[in-house]
Amino acid sequence: MEHRSSELMSVLRTTNDPSQFAAAIRDGTEMDLTCVKAVPEVLKALNIHIPKLVINVHVEKVETYRFGAEQYDFDGVDSCVTVDLELRDNHYQLRGSSEPGMSEGNNCLYAALATAIPQLSNTSAEDFRRRMADCIETNSETRRYIQLGQHHALLQSGIFGGMVLRRRSRSTHEDLSRVTSAKEHLLARFEAIFDMAGLVQLYAEYLRIHRSEVLRAGPSQYQDRSSSDPKLHAAHVTRVQISQRVEDNEQSLILVDYLKTQVGHTHLVEKWANVWGGVAQDIDLLQVSLIGLLEEVDFFQNPPGLIQGFKNDRLKPRIRKINSQLHRRKASKITLPDTTTATAIAEICRQVFANVLHRAIKTMRTECFRNVLRDVHDSITAKDADELLKPGQKVVDFVRLVQQHCAKTGGGRITDADAGTVVVRSSGEGIEAHSGIEGGSSGISVENVCDIRCSSGGEETRNMADDDDTDCLLIDEEEDEGRGVDEEDEVAMECESTENARMYEADGNHEMVQDCGQEGSRISKRVHERDYEEEHGGKRQKDCANGGEVRLDDKRERERQLEHEKERIRVQSRERERERDREREKERERERDRERDKERELQRDVGNGRGSEIENARRSGRESAIENVTRNGSCSEIESDIGSRKGTAKYSVRSNAKWSARGCCFKANARWSVRERVKGNARRSVKQHETGIAKGNVKGCVRLSATCVRGS
Repeated sequence: MEHRSSELMSVLRTTNDPSQFAAAIRDGTEMDLTCVKAVPEVLKALNIHIPKLVINVHVEKVETYRFGAEQYDFDGVDSCVTVDLELRDNHYQLRGSSEPGMSEGNNCLYAALATAIPQLSNTSAEDFRRRMADCIETNSETRRYIQLGQHHALLQSGIFGGMVLRRRSRSTHEDLSRVTSAKEHLLARFEAIFDMAGLVQLYAEYLRIHRSEVLRAGPSQYQDRSSSDPKLHAAHVTRVQISQRVEDNEQSLILVDYLKTQVGHTHLVEKWANVWGGVAQDIDLLQVSLIGLLEEVDFFQNPPGLIQGFKNDRLKPRIRKINSQLHRRKASKITLPDTTTATAIAEICRQVFANVLHRAIKTMRTECFRNVLRDVHDSITAKDADELLKPGQKVVDFVRLVQQHCAKTGGGRITDADAGTVVVRSSGEGIEAHSGIEGGSSGISVENVCDIRCSSGGEETRNMADDDDTDCLLIDEEEDEGRGVDEEDEVAMECESTENARMYEADGNHEMVQDCGQEGSRISKRVHERDYEEEHGGKRQKDCANGGEVRLDDKRERERQLEHEKERIRVQSRERERERDREREKERERERDRERDKERELQRDVGNGRGSEIENARRSGRESAIENVTRNGSCSEIESDIGSRKGTAKYSVRSNAKWSARGCCFKANARWSVRERVKGNARRSVKQHETGIAKGNVKGCVRLSATCVRGS
């Protein structure tokens, strides 16, 4: 669907044909300002008469575009009807509206106009689009506008509307400006398949729906941040949509909020790793299919196995769908194994991802990008097959325990959170939990929901406040002693009715505390990051005096990696330039060799015995001698006389050095010498075919010709 929309938008950007433009609008592509220009005519076609309509489109960070009635058409501002639209993030909406809304089918222009013009509500979005295409195709002014290509510049600048407006999700990033390497981002996209598959099973079980009803294919509806750097994209790790059934669920706010956080999670990466049309597009189109393939895996088992009642026939249509997607992307197809296990299904997911990367490696032209793709391919293929499903299992266990201990009453709507402790320990055998309750009910206030993000390689947790996105890192000055921390990975969430929160650090374990805005409660979390730091490299240090985090090792490591990458690119550029210089030098040498061969061939032909001197003269460029012979007076008289009486008797040294008198040819390419022709053949030819011309004159002409040739 999105690929089709991209093709239609490409047509709009390049065409000067109004009919082609209108056809793309009919097919459902986004609407640019040309469509806004045609709105008054569309309203007339729909019998909606607004005589002095003015439509202002305020484009974010660009300017305001005005369409409709001109200033000389009315007297004063009060006599016109003005509709102010706002085009932001490629989405039309009524300016000043607090609820932008979610329109389907790239019809946000219709939705915004219908809000301002109630008469449009009697017309469907599809009918409005059809009338729009008809007006573009028939209106002479609009046709002229398109034929002149005046719409190209705005479209190529990205000024059009129709994309779904993404809602801001909670951010789990400790540093919103941190740039993720392309390798780390692509690896995370592979691991996110198993994370999301585990979450899908958890939600399906909790809501008692089928696993296929939790997510759906399509562009992301949530995003936790945007990129202000034109060289970087805020790229989603998982490109899926949450189904409306899950969105409308109010049974567990914690689960729904957590899923929105996961779906909206992004990385700041280089553009090439996220641009549509490259490897990112291939992964986008396949992620939902691979998550659907993992619906046959039961992540509640330890280790994960096949679901109860599994049938191999259910995998076949999914494999066919995946193969059709791979075929369209010209990637290698996959086959279903003879024996199907949970590990075999995970292996299929790895094979699909590896095939996509292999295809991208072959088509990528930039060497440094190709090297990154090779590293990702090697990292994925080197993973142990038994470890592929563990991220999904960890996510399931972790979120189930958090939901179980945090949502005791009201389906997650807990308003009274008293003192209590929930400790979740993660070990090789799974995750276990126990709660220590000193008084009152154990729970977490969900008025300010804690976002918990669980990723492979370790768990990351962070508390998010509704009214403040920054961490509140405080130290209780009255208490000097710190508490020890277990060597196992553990996340401790403590609700304390104290006025001061505390943060401490021991043996590589960090505890982050944030005021969640609830009266008389503080939430603190303690995260062991040993495994995470070993995998990703870099250590974090917290500056307690300033109340912020200083990650010196990470920063230095990133700087070293960046400098190393820049130096590698410079070396490669210099090497490519030297290679091009060597190729140019080789080409020049080959050209000189060809010239020398031609010269030697010419010299060999000239010095070949007593061959044809006329041919040698022609090859060496000395044609002046031939012209001298033809311009000779006596020879010209003979030619004229012979030509007048015998049409076949011609003497033309200039053309091909032929002398033909009734079939006897005096040719330049003959293999006898001029002297022989003069003494023998020429005399006999003249005697045998004498035509009344004085023999002496012929001999004189031949002698003269031979003399001229030898002289040249």
